[in-house]
Amino acid sequence: MLKVAIFDSGWGGECFANYLEAELPIVEVVRVIDWRHAPYNKLGAEEVLKCVEAALKPYIETVDVIVLMSYEATISSLNYLREKYPKQKFLGVDFEIFHEDNGMKFLVFTTNFVANSKFYAEAKEKLPDKSFTEVVCDDWPQLIDDGELTVEMMRRKAEEFSDVYSDGVILGCTQFSDVQDDLAEVISWKQGRIVDEFALVLRNICHVLRLRGGDGRRKK
Repeated sequence: MLKVAIFDSGWGGECFANYLEAELPIVEVVRVIDWRHAPYNKLGAEEVLKCVEAALKPYIETVDVIVLMSYEATISSLNYLREKYPKQKFLGVDFEIFHEDNGMKFLVFTTNFVANSKFYAEAKEKLPDKSFTEVVCDDWPQLIDDGELTVEMMRRKAEEFSDVYSDGVILGCTQFSDVQDDLAEVISWKQGRIVDEFALVLRNICHVLRLRGGDGRRKK
């Protein structure tokens, strides 16, 4: 059976692992969650890289693909890992979801680590026909990991941007997928939809492993 290792520093990785098991039951999902150093958005890029490599070393060349389900890990480590371990297949998250719609305005719920990265700036530069307003929620990853993020906290954050029109909301942190339904209810005054990277990563996994299927539709 093909093995897919899902790596993250928090609950977002667990959420994606559950999603992948439901969508692609023909693969064995190996969960590698670095809870000890979570959340990564509180660390520097070099420190994140050291944590990622140390956590993944036991799995390199023992699984068919390793997926970095963390924007911080992807930003700091994906290129490095691909160069250092060329025999191992690695995937990460990206903002390719931006390419789905043209001439639209998005709210991007993310962290300072991501919002201030060259990775994110380059993604936006490739899309001059779209506009983005970053909603920085640096305390949310830890709150979600601890099960302490409330609807009221989300509502207070949304009120800060109640006068900003958007066609859709993009989740630039995998932990935020865990509260997607509550967030959708809180920002119901906005038009459009909330999107995350789960379906895109699923399709990339299928492509790398040469598998058919995996349409990315959530199973309830």
